[in-house]
Amino acid sequence: MASESQSPTPPEEDGWIVVPFAKEVYSINAVLKAAYRFTHRAYVKVELNNGQIEAHLRPKTTEESGVTLTRELFNEALDQQLRETLARETQSVRDLILGHALSETNLLDAELTDVDSGADPLGIGRPALSFRDPNSSQHSAPTP
Repeated sequence: MASESQSPTPPEEDGWIVVPFAKEVYSINAVLKAAYRFTHRAYVKVELNNGQIEAHLRPKTTEESGVTLTRELFNEALDQQLRETLARETQSVRDLILGHALSETNLLDAELTDVDSGADPLGIGRPALSFRDPNSSQHSAPTP
């Protein structure tokens, strides 16, 4: 993140806006993903410089404000970092759900393992409605 002493206008280097990110707060992948989201609005490069992650932006049009790009890049980097953190924290739950969905046995309730998957104890597979055939005086069930 930008330090308190950093000026509100990002430093420029030959027309490139340098946006520093602390490695203690942001991963390189989060910064790369965030920077990629700006490639339609700016030329982007990401570098490691003296142990710090730096995103370099150069607006593609004169209408783009360097300050706006910088602020939006920080927001996007925060979003990407939180996505990474949530993915890491919920990995075991997602693995369990995926394993359960793909397994042929019930991982959570062993009693349900012996249930016949073709059984229809509630009659859900039977048609619930009948219709009246306009050519007949009798009701008939729809044919599958």
